[in-house]
Amino acid sequence: RSESRRDRELDDRSEQRRSGRSRRRSRERDSKRSRWSEVRDRSRDQESSDEEEREKKREEEELARKKKEELLEEERLKEVKRVREIERRREEEKGDLNFTLPIAVPLEMIVPASRRVYQVMTKTVLLRAKVGERFNEFIDKQLSNDSFRFLIPEDPLYPFFQFLCLSPEERRDAIFQVELAAQKLAIQKREEAERKRLEEELERKRSIPPERIQGLILHVVKLVITHGSAMQSRLAKVYGEELPFKFLSVTSRFHAWFLSRLSEAKKAQFDKLAAERAARNAQKEKLALERMARSVLGKKEKLAQAEAEKKEAEKKKKLSKVKERMQRILKKEKEDQVSQSLKSLALSFKPKLNPVGETFGNEEESDDFWGDLEGEEKAKKVEVAPAK
Repeated sequence: RSESRRDRELDDRSEQRRSGRSRRRSRERDSKRSRWSEVRDRSRDQESSDEEEREKKREEEELARKKKEELLEEERLKEVKRVREIERRREEEKGDLNFTLPIAVPLEMIVPASRRVYQVMTKTVLLRAKVGERFNEFIDKQLSNDSFRFLIPEDPLYPFFQFLCLSPEERRDAIFQVELAAQKLAIQKREEAERKRLEEELERKRSIPPERIQGLILHVVKLVITHGSAMQSRLAKVYGEELPFKFLSVTSRFHAWFLSRLSEAKKAQFDKLAAERAARNAQKEKLALERMARSVLGKKEKLAQAEAEKKEAEKKKKLSKVKERMQRILKKEKEDQVSQSLKSLALSFKPKLNPVGETFGNEEESDDFWGDLEGEEKAKKVEVAPAK
């Protein structure tokens, strides 16, 4: 009974454990599902918000593109209008090449270059005389019109418009006054130029020292050129207050003449040094060219000598080969002559003996032997003849 009770208790405990594990698993599963659902909801909300932002961005880009296209179209129309205006002005200028003003104007006054502008200006003058004080309203309305730019005081044609607004008598008086002022200005300029010329001439004459001072100045210039600019400052410090050396002071009227002579002497010395330097450089270049020429000639001579030695060696080699060949030919000829003389001597005796000293069996065999020997000798003579 106790064992069965224990078994039941164990079964109950195991059942409780299993139920507890299943409950924990279900809770974990539910929490995971809730978390995933939250993540899914957040992702859906993020996607929807991103989609809305993209849609808004696309709408903004579309509006910006349309606005940009409108601006480009406006610029294009302005450019077309400007080009047409330029072409129209060019056509007007081409048509008004021989245009001349029908009225007299003051000198140096800027006038319109085309007949159309002149007509517009004359009509505007008539309108001003007609409307009176209300003409300012007309000016305010036409400020943006290029055809009425002469109404602006900063425009070059504004003085001519003011001149057209005058009566004929006032125009004549204005022209006379302008011409009179121009003449006065020209006379004044001529007088001023003459006065300046006389002053400069007088100053130049006053700045030229006497001859004895000139000699002293030239001597001081030579000293300064020889010993450097320190000599000038030393002389000015020691003798600057004395009368003959007053030209060393900046306040002296002869100082400019002294400086001009000093600059000329320095320039002459510089030119002399430059000429000497150029002469030295030319001498160095000449010596370098001579050395180069000598080295080139030496190399050529060495090459020619080596070539001659090579040719001489080849010639000697050829001569030695020819000599050896001739010696071999002569030796062979000598040997042939000796053998021929021996054979001829042998033929002259014609003994009845064979080469080893034995007698032949009969005369026919002996004749055959000596006949064969003579045939061989004739064949050798025929072979040796071309070699000779």
